[in-house]
Amino acid sequence: MKRFFLLPLALLLLLLSGVARAEERDYRPEDVPNVQKQDYRRFVSDPEGYFTPDERSEIDRALYDLRERHTVEVVLVVLPAIENDDPETFTEELFRLWGLGKAEDDNGLLILYVTQRRRLIRFETGYGLEGALPDAATYGISQQILIPGIKEGRSKDAFLAGISQIDTYLSEGYDPSNDGNVDYTDDEMSDEDLLTILAGYGILSSVVAVLALLGLFGRVRLGGTPAEKYSIIRRRGSEVLPMAIGFLPGFLLIFLPVYLWLKSKWQHRLKDCPYCGAHDTITRLRYPNNLSYLNAGEALEEKLRSVAHPVLVCDRCHRSQVMSLDRDSREYYRCPSCGVKAYHTAVSVNAYGRQVTVGKCEYCGHTDRAERIRRRGSGFGPVIWGGGFGSGGFGGGGSFGGGFGGGASGGGGSTSHF
Repeated sequence: MKRFFLLPLALLLLLLSGVARAEERDYRPEDVPNVQKQDYRRFVSDPEGYFTPDERSEIDRALYDLRERHTVEVVLVVLPAIENDDPETFTEELFRLWGLGKAEDDNGLLILYVTQRRRLIRFETGYGLEGALPDAATYGISQQILIPGIKEGRSKDAFLAGISQIDTYLSEGYDPSNDGNVDYTDDEMSDEDLLTILAGYGILSSVVAVLALLGLFGRVRLGGTPAEKYSIIRRRGSEVLPMAIGFLPGFLLIFLPVYLWLKSKWQHRLKDCPYCGAHDTITRLRYPNNLSYLNAGEALEEKLRSVAHPVLVCDRCHRSQVMSLDRDSREYYRCPSCGVKAYHTAVSVNAYGRQVTVGKCEYCGHTDRAERIRRRGSGFGPVIWGGGFGSGGFGGGGSFGGGFGGGASGGGGSTSHF
């Protein structure tokens, strides 16, 4: 029975130790510093300083030596949290933005380590490395080398050992019969063990739900008018939905009742004017009657149906509040240049067999263009970017005379949560 109390207590202490950092910045691919623009010998992008400068230098040297020996281009990105907790989409987009790997070989490799909230390691491999580093190989490196070392507090040594293993695979080839995986045989689970697991899961889901509520209240406090606060509550509710699925008991019993109460509270206050204090004097204007109250970007988002902007007008003082409610639009995205949700893409195949993707913002006119060469029996090859993002390569110089060479991700790799 001793384990029944120790495991839940350990889980609770571990989670509470991260409360102070519960509101870590969620990085987008375009937010990640491109370290090669500063020095072509740098390969570790660590904007929050997870590693010490000496540790980063040691890993940089190992990755530089790896490129000198095999011409592969490997980058390690260390972040506290990523947007939408979607590592596959994040690394694929970052790989494309930076153009990892030489264009003719597609020999890039991106390693993402997320240190907070949902800790994970993600390998994103270029087309040219999928033979030497198949998904099983990168998964084995994560499970057998990186994660155990990180858990023991030896992060730098773990990544150096992982780089050494990559070097071995590139030199000798990957042997699936000797990938370091261990075959575990589970003993029969006792009732005590089952109760311990259930209790630990209950405590874990409850603490995560409480942390989500703290984040919600913190964001609501930052809002000004009732319309802004209500918009924040609606948006936050959709953001925590993926997390709620994994911690269902805590969210059903703790988060959901408080969330519905808070939403109802501020929805009711929308009827009162925050400026003159009049009660029940608000008229809600929807599209197209709200257009005269919106700026040009908001008006376009309404017309494109990417974001709803209901306007609340007081019948007494005639002052207005603008709400912003994101719609689940699969056609339009936030523009990387102006931020208006009016950016869309179109894909076609030209006469030369290249897949051409053109992105354009209907508001500011920002455009991007990408070409991917079709290869025999292997889909589309390297991406050639033009327009707003440029070539996607790093600055600097070094042995390649200009950093990375515009390679493409093959969509392969592995993700390990821990």
